[in-house]
Amino acid sequence: MKRKLLLISPRNSSVKTTKGRQLAHLGLPAIAVLTPERDWDVQIVDDLHQEVDFNVDADLVGVSIFTAQATRGYEIADRFRARGTPVVIGGMHASALPDEAALHADAVVVGEAERSWPTLLEDFRRGEMKRLYQNVRDWDLSKYIPPRRDLLNINVAFGMAPVQTTRGCPYRCNFCSVHEFFGGKYLHRPVKDVIAELRSIPQKHILFIDDHIMGNVKYSKELFKAMIPLKKRWGGQSTLLVARDKELLELAQRSGCFSMFIGLESVLQETLAEANKGFNKTKDYLRLIKNYRDHGIGIVAGTIFGFDTDGPDVFEKTVAFYDMAEVAVPNYGVLTPFPGTGQFKEMRAAGRLLTEDWSLYTGSHVVFKPKRLGVQELLDGKHWAARQTYSLKSIGKRFVGNWRTPLFHVATNLSYKFNVVRNFPRGYATRLARPQLQSFLASF
Repeated sequence: MKRKLLLISPRNSSVKTTKGRQLAHLGLPAIAVLTPERDWDVQIVDDLHQEVDFNVDADLVGVSIFTAQATRGYEIADRFRARGTPVVIGGMHASALPDEAALHADAVVVGEAERSWPTLLEDFRRGEMKRLYQNVRDWDLSKYIPPRRDLLNINVAFGMAPVQTTRGCPYRCNFCSVHEFFGGKYLHRPVKDVIAELRSIPQKHILFIDDHIMGNVKYSKELFKAMIPLKKRWGGQSTLLVARDKELLELAQRSGCFSMFIGLESVLQETLAEANKGFNKTKDYLRLIKNYRDHGIGIVAGTIFGFDTDGPDVFEKTVAFYDMAEVAVPNYGVLTPFPGTGQFKEMRAAGRLLTEDWSLYTGSHVVFKPKRLGVQELLDGKHWAARQTYSLKSIGKRFVGNWRTPLFHVATNLSYKFNVVRNFPRGYATRLARPQLQSFLASF
């Protein structure tokens, strides 16, 4: 008789997320494919859109958590354990703070699960499940098995089908947990395997969930060339630096790329240095952003406010630059020191953390003491920047440079305007005179 495995992705109760704007995650479908079908019935529950049935007759419950999901994830785990159902917790937050996760679980999985999950299931079958399973970091993505798409909620991210081609990132930005989670590795799947998976997916639109799909330029060029006959349309995530290679961008465009999330983080060079991202040079921003636009690729510019070098004028400078550079979709967040990052360790040691209520670690709340800004000033400034950027005037101004991707530009900006910005309170007062802004923009 088969056992029942219940896999749960907790919601984050402090953020309202609609289906269309929720990112697709492959973690639980990837766990499901590693679970022998002959022995287990697997069900995945997305807590954001489905009710968790705490009376379900499950033999084992798995909960995967990012930091913002941890509070709700622990609540779910505690309720199942109170009923006598064993619980396993994994994911990036549990990997960063395994001792904390162990307070709410019978077992904790640290790191990627390919090696440890089959061992855990066998130990469970024998009644010998251990408290901690640490991934051995010698995994090879040639052994990657595509996830159970029959269990995947595809009604997210505008219906784009999520696919992974690489893991990790070659950079070590001090605010990002990716490097620590993957142990500094940057791996890629064989191109033929990726193409086979893409052929099996009926959706035309693909979302590559890689942290840096162009981290190995030679590999990316090979992949994009192979994708051209598939006639897919896709978005992904990369860096501004790769825009120096116009052949790479041309191949990306021909393979169907229409959008790219780029972590610019800041328009101030001193802030980039603080973030250990000094390889981005603001003097190159205009040229490299234009290279993306010229190849029909709309940029979603990830921007973080609240670094120690950020003063009260950072918001106006950022908005003015993005208007001038005709960035398709500026995306604003508040600096968040996630567990597992060097930034978290430094701020915790310095007593700068205001809370460890993980439900607030979303990029929309201030959870630390800023250096040059007040807590409310930081929030007000971020809200002001978003209201300016998603005004009809700014959307129209930036459309001029993004006419090659009109639907993406208009739909994404209006989505932010009507689903997010309208709920922001007002409070920030502008500080810079027009000549000051013009002098700043002239430095690019």
